[in-house]
Amino acid sequence: MSRLVETATRRLRSLLGRGSRHRDRLEDVEITIVVSGVRGKSSATRYLYEAFERRGYDVLAKITGNHPKCLRDGEQHPIDREGSVTLYENERELREHGTPEVLILENQAISDYTNWVFNRYFADPDVVLFTNVRQDHRDTLGRDRTAIAQALARSVPEGTRVISGEQDERIRSVLSGELNRRNCPLTHVSLPDSRESIPGAEVVYAVDALIHRVEGEPIGGRVLEGYLEEMDVEWTQLPQGRVFNAASVNDVESTEAIRRSLARQNAPVIEPVVYLRRDRRARSDAFVSYLDALAEDGAIERAHVVGENTDPFARKADFPVVENEPDADADRVLDEALEGGRPVVLMGNTVAGFMRDVETAIEERVAARQQIEHGPAAGDVGSDDAGPDPIDLDDIDASTAGGGSARDEKDSSQTTSDDVDRRQDGDRPGGERGIAKRPRPAGPTFDDTDD
Repeated sequence: MSRLVETATRRLRSLLGRGSRHRDRLEDVEITIVVSGVRGKSSATRYLYEAFERRGYDVLAKITGNHPKCLRDGEQHPIDREGSVTLYENERELREHGTPEVLILENQAISDYTNWVFNRYFADPDVVLFTNVRQDHRDTLGRDRTAIAQALARSVPEGTRVISGEQDERIRSVLSGELNRRNCPLTHVSLPDSRESIPGAEVVYAVDALIHRVEGEPIGGRVLEGYLEEMDVEWTQLPQGRVFNAASVNDVESTEAIRRSLARQNAPVIEPVVYLRRDRRARSDAFVSYLDALAEDGAIERAHVVGENTDPFARKADFPVVENEPDADADRVLDEALEGGRPVVLMGNTVAGFMRDVETAIEERVAARQQIEHGPAAGDVGSDDAGPDPIDLDDIDASTAGGGSARDEKDSSQTTSDDVDRRQDGDRPGGERGIAKRPRPAGPTFDDTDD
């Protein structure tokens, strides 16, 4: 028994020591930025890293997701993960890479509690960027977009500056109310009319607004246009037809934004292929409701589902469903989806062997098409036929899924915003410029925060 007590005591001291040293490292960082929200976090983290590096700062950025890595000095450093992913890797990566001037962290937490722990102890940000609020992780973050927005806002440390790319006026109001109670200055970013049709454009403009706030000058110019082009979507032409892989976005709002953009390219009706995961049942429920709405609107005629729990999905659906096992042959499923002549959209989930096999099959078919001695089929792109009207996602979620009407960047009327001084030679990101350095909390206990 005494040996167990000694072991536990040593572990506790080690964790407390790590917490103290991590807190000291965070204090030495001149500005810490957390990228939160639901969709586009990895892209936003990369854009911020590139923007600060171009301006001559020493920047460390940590990206999570399918390919976790750290960015430093123009190089990528893959993060080696063994076993379950924990928030402690943030302490380890900062310790291994050293203290930068600017630290940019993608928030990897997927529950209200771990979001709070991440912000409070592992990041303690000076500014938080919300990319958007979408229906995802409903079993851990909240039952709908309103609850998810509340959870994200309540995880922000009091007094922290927030930049938000969310376009839905109702969700903006929720964020404004929650952050106002936390004395967090909030800037809502709105899109120009000409950019509203680009899926993910809100992410680009939120990054631009943050750089403007910190640096006094936005990204602008060709770099901004390049990021918007990267966000835009177009079909991949195969010898058998067209396909687009939207599975990485995971949520129905982002999937619908992509579908609307693709529909403008002569694709009023699509053939969906949905990959299901047993541990993402709330996501599966959201997608069956979404596809029901598409079927009612005439935007789909049937769907193919692959993975676990396909039978409950098929029973709930009000449209024909072709079921496939998790280890189904990717080429066969792709052929069956394409044989009806409709363009195929992959959706749902992406972290699976089947989805990797589908990506390989698509790459091989693209290469095969390049060997064919003719151009793309007539009518592939450029049509003004956008197909059915956009789906009203109110029927799927208690929150709305529309966009704001105001143009250009504006601050929430419920919060305050200080003017941003233009950067002078030798200035650094903290101190007397756009984002003030926040005082650090008393210190983490480093309780178990695995998610």
